[in-house]
Amino acid sequence: MAEKKKLWWEIVDKMEYKDGKLSFLGIPYTIIPAQILPMLHKRLAEVVGPAIRSIITEGAARQSYKVVDKALKKSGLGFLAAKIGVKRVEIAKKVIDIVTGEGWGFAQIIKEGKLEKGEEIIGRIENSFEAEYFGKAEEPVCRFLTGALTGGSRAIWREDVVVEEIKCKAKGDPYCEFRVKLRKFYI
Repeated sequence: MAEKKKLWWEIVDKMEYKDGKLSFLGIPYTIIPAQILPMLHKRLAEVVGPAIRSIITEGAARQSYKVVDKALKKSGLGFLAAKIGVKRVEIAKKVIDIVTGEGWGFAQIIKEGKLEKGEEIIGRIENSFEAEYFGKAEEPVCRFLTGALTGGSRAIWREDVVVEEIKCKAKGDPYCEFRVKLRKFYI
């Protein structure tokens, strides 16, 4: 069972609602039921085929990169990491707290590796909304989360990364787990 913890949730203070529109750092947001994305994923896979997997993942990666990059620039965390040695994994933990706070599932880093030295980071998401509402599957289904983690990691490390879902609740695993490595060390 996921432990209760205080979320790094300054995002709420940065949300703006004006003229019927919700935004964060100038990026439009909307609140939709958690079942929508997994339902669309399943239906699009039936109509378009397996290519939809990479379309969802890459779309989420691009958008996540924009959001995390903008947040790092506005908050100065990227600058601090470079100048005073704040570990990038510590920044990643703050971003992971936002993932949890947005209702994507309880996220945490369970293995901290130094990506710059070819090591990996392993992250876990318990109660992934994608896996939960997708239903049973033969392979990992958290395409949106994989993409979001990819884009966020690219923004934090300023390098190309590969994120793989290595466990998925939709496959019968107890939770979803993701491996993060810099592409240059990916085998």
